[in-house]
Amino acid sequence: MVQRVYKRMTIDGFMVGPLTEAKELMALARAGKIKPTPMKEEPMADVQKWIDELRAGKVVGRIVLKN
Repeated sequence: MVQRVYKRMTIDGFMVGPLTEAKELMALARAGKIKPTPMKEEPMADVQKWIDELRAGKVVGRIVLKN
């Protein structure tokens, strides 16, 4: 796994594919053509509900559980 830090951003991933593909991906990101991962904040009290939703494959993006 590779981790790079650039302008307070961390990009994690596996090195797969040629450098040209990585450059194309970064160009798309700079052009704003890649949508951010959907994120949703939910109360910690609903943790079991979200575990069930994850197991059922119904969660798109990330769920952030907050106290």
